[in-house]
Amino acid sequence: MVFLFHAVSGMCTGMIMVVVQVYVAEISVPKLRGAVSTAPLLAFQVGSLLCFLLGEILVWKDLAIVGVCVTLPVFVSVVLCMPESPRFLIHEQPGHALSTLQWLRGAENDVMEEYHDISDSTHIDRWNVECEDLIRPTFWRPMLISCGLMFLYNMTGVASFTLYGMELFAEVSSAYINVAHFVVTAVLIIAITLSALLVDHIGRKLLLLLSLTIMAASAFVLGLFLFLKDLHKVDSYFVYQWVAEVFCVVLFTFAHGSGVGPIAWITMGEIFSPQYKWLGVSMASMVLWSSMLAVDVLFHKIRVAVATGGIFWFHCVVCVGGYIFVLVCFRELKEQRLDTITKAFIRKHENLIETFIARI
Repeated sequence: MVFLFHAVSGMCTGMIMVVVQVYVAEISVPKLRGAVSTAPLLAFQVGSLLCFLLGEILVWKDLAIVGVCVTLPVFVSVVLCMPESPRFLIHEQPGHALSTLQWLRGAENDVMEEYHDISDSTHIDRWNVECEDLIRPTFWRPMLISCGLMFLYNMTGVASFTLYGMELFAEVSSAYINVAHFVVTAVLIIAITLSALLVDHIGRKLLLLLSLTIMAASAFVLGLFLFLKDLHKVDSYFVYQWVAEVFCVVLFTFAHGSGVGPIAWITMGEIFSPQYKWLGVSMASMVLWSSMLAVDVLFHKIRVAVATGGIFWFHCVVCVGGYIFVLVCFRELKEQRLDTITKAFIRKHENLIETFIARI
């Protein structure tokens, strides 16, 4: 029964996180969309930290009851009362869409220009996607970027660093394993908060490049420490090595939480056109959860095959590849309206085949 409840809650959480990200992107003003879009991920980490703290004094049944008591009032008072997205209402209730947009922006702001931009999408059939649409640049280019970032979200090694961080604290004492959870979550909260403050000022692309650079350096150094440990060349400096390894784990976690982590979610919510959003978001989410499962399942098997240091050098290579991917493929989306983002992906060649032929 517990496994059934865990599976159902996990499935619902996965759906909610995706829907919330799209909703927040659609109702936010362009100049604050990045910061506001980090709020769901930040709330998720704060909730994880609260669960950890309460779990120290409550059994799991009482903790579940506390969760229901907290979320039910929020659901009734906020979720049931919040307005639908104007981009959703514009198709069948244009008048309601205008009033909702005015309420979201404030009575003192003129929303007619934004309303007309949203109205341009009324001719789009959100569900009419044919095979030929899948090779159009307005679909495959955003799909490439979003799925690429979701792949980097996990394959750069955040789960591996977390698992190894738990082992580092367990080397001191088995009672310190929970401390590792606390440290990682606290670092992520600080990092995501910093990302919210910076993402709309310095831009997504620069933040991604800085994040991947620090992550690659941390993964390489940690892999080097573990390689030297296997060669028995640093046994006399165990304390210093332990501190250095913990620092690498914390630094990597901070870099991931301030760059790749939140920006992957932000991009998923804002990069797809209305016609392809349901399909694009679904495929990007599938890449995210599939890669997460792959890392969790294969971590210990790969560790046996290539040693622990080899795992982190692999993640270093992925970070370097991700840096090149972002540098070449990622388009800056800072302060751009959603319709402008869609138009930016339409270039000289109409579809993927024409683009490929032109490149040849």
